[in-house]
Order: sequence, then structure tokens, then C-alpha cells
Amino acid sequence: MKTPDDSDEERSALRDRIIGLGERSFRKSYFPQLQTQLQRLERFRMLFDHTREGLYLIEGLSGTIIDANRVGAGFFGYQIDDFLHTHFPDHFPPAHRELLVGLIGEEAPAEDATQTITLHRVLADRSEIVLEFTINTVGLQGSRFLLVIARDVTDRHRAELQLRTSLREKEALLREVHHRVKNNLQVISSLLHMQAAESTDPHTQMVFQESQTRVRSMALVHERLYQSGDFSGINFRDYLPAVGKDLLFSYGRTDIALTIDADDIHLAIDSAIPCGLIVSELISNALKHAFPGGRRGTITVSLHTCGSAMVRLVVRDDGIGFPPDRDLEDIRSMGITLVLGLAHQLDGTVTLDRGIGTGFIMEFPLTHRGPA
Repeated sequence: MKTPDDSDEERSALRDRIIGLGERSFRKSYFPQLQTQLQRLERFRMLFDHTREGLYLIEGLSGTIIDANRVGAGFFGYQIDDFLHTHFPDHFPPAHRELLVGLIGEEAPAEDATQTITLHRVLADRSEIVLEFTINTVGLQGSRFLLVIARDVTDRHRAELQLRTSLREKEALLREVHHRVKNNLQVISSLLHMQAAESTDPHTQMVFQESQTRVRSMALVHERLYQSGDFSGINFRDYLPAVGKDLLFSYGRTDIALTIDADDIHLAIDSAIPCGLIVSELISNALKHAFPGGRRGTITVSLHTCGSAMVRLVVRDDGIGFPPDRDLEDIRSMGITLVLGLAHQLDGTVTLDRGIGTGFIMEFPLTHRGPA
């Protein structure tokens, strides 16, 4: 007959068997999964701690540092244990602190908001590093956090400074080059003027005067480049009134009106100089031939884009008109020959319009191949 002690022992043995079966079932079913998860966590932690970037997880409401890696703590001169659970904005200067505080709290932006901060820090050895912080707002388990990635961009920052310094030096050099070219062209223009003054032959004086206006038109391009500081080219709309007024003064034609109708078109120097010479030649041609005997009139210069890649330049006068029995190909004057040659250099075409007065229409690509 069983005693109460025997029943207790049986129940105890049965319990142990049930527990043993449960442990074996648990180990068989879940233990491998737990081991896999732990291994993943260990690998993640190893990557987290050994990456070259500083990584920070910030609680979104309080700004407390929940987690960080050693590199991230080291950027601020801390050991990891001393760095955790501190207030993240407190590690930044006031100017950046305000931005960080704005990303924290209930009024902060929603998820997917991103900000970038660049911070200069002086280390214990008095060397300076430049850090770039990328701050992302993320949701995690129903709460809002800031995920911050910090990169040491010191080398990039130094390279950018060197490039900016080199660029300023080259700009100063280019400015000096254009200034000297302009001055040299003005000297040549003055020499031509002096040479013309020594001659008593009207034809010779006219030849020197024409050469002088061509030189001044080129000098004006370099002057615009020097004054603007943009050495890639000039706004040709600003150039046209200056060259037109210079020609009216040079020929003494105060009775001729000059009208400019131009778009904002930026021409590179290798297009601006030949185009400026063409404008100078065509206005000079109108002043010499379209208004004889002191006849009054108007010269109109228009410059517009045609589509996205072409420029249309028109120089028109309301004078006596081009001789009806002559075409451009029949003219052998230096001025027209120069216009046709420069238009070819610009990969452009020149056509003659015999409407009211005379119009020269040139079309050329906004970006051409340049001289061969």
C-alpha cells in the first residue's frame, strides 16, 4: 500500500519528467532561433562599434543619447560609458544647439526629416577636425528617435579650401590678363588714331578709323569681362549699347538713332569677340553708306534666341537700301568679307534682307565649335 510519501515522490518524478520534456522541446524548437538572433546581434554590435562613422541613437522627446558607438563618443572626447545618457544638444555650440533642440520634443518635425550640421572641433592635441552630422528622424517601436551619423570630413574640407584658394588665384590672374589685353588694345587704338591724324588722304584716314573701331570693339569685350568678374563670357545685351554708342561718336553721327532689342544672352569669349566685330562692321557699314548727305535715320540691332540652341542677330537700317543689282557674294570690301568670315567661324550664316532699308540677318549656334 502506497504511503503519502510515495505519492509525493511520484508527483515529483512526474513533474521532473514534464519539465524535462518541456526543456528539451524548448531547446529543440526555440534555442537554435535564439542562438541565431544572438549571433546577429553580436555581428550588428561589432559593425556598430567598428565603423569609421560616429553613430548615435537619440530619444526624440528628451534628446538623451540612448546608444552610440566608440567612434561617436570619441568625436566629442568621451569614453562610451561617460557619453551615454547625456543630453545630445549639450555637446554642440549654441548656434547648432538651437537647430538640434528644434528637432527634439513634441513639436519636432515628423519622420523622414533630415538635417545636416558641419562642426569644427579642436582635439586634445590641438589639431582641428571637421565633422559632418546627418540627422534623420525615425520611428522605432511606436516612439520617435533621432538617428545621427557623423563623418570626419577634414580631408574633404581642406581640399575644398585649397580649391577655393586656387580658384581665387586663377580669377585674379584672368582679371589681370583681360585688364592688360584691354590696355594693350587701347594703346593700339591710340596709335592708329595718331597715325590717321598724320595723314592728309581721306581714304587713308578712313582705313585707320575702321581699324581703330575694330580694335575698340575687341577691347570692349575684355573690358566687360574684367568688370563683371565672370570670365566665362559676357552678357551681350549689355555689350551692344556700348559698342553702338562708341561707333556713333566715332563717326560723328548724332543725327542717327540707335535702337537695341536684345535678350539676356551670355556668350563665351570665343563667340563674343567675333560677334562683337560683326556688329561693329555692320553698324559701321550702315553709318557710312545708308544715310548719305546727312540724312537722318535709325539703326536697329536685335539679338534673340531661336529655340534652345540658336542665336539670331539682326542689324537693320532704314536708309537708302542695298544696291538692287548686287548680292553679298559680289561685295569684295574688307568689312563684308570680314563679316562673312567671322560668321563662318561661328558656324553661322548671313543673309541679306532688302525690305525697308537694309537688314543683315545672322544665325549661329549658341555654343559653337570654336576656331579650328
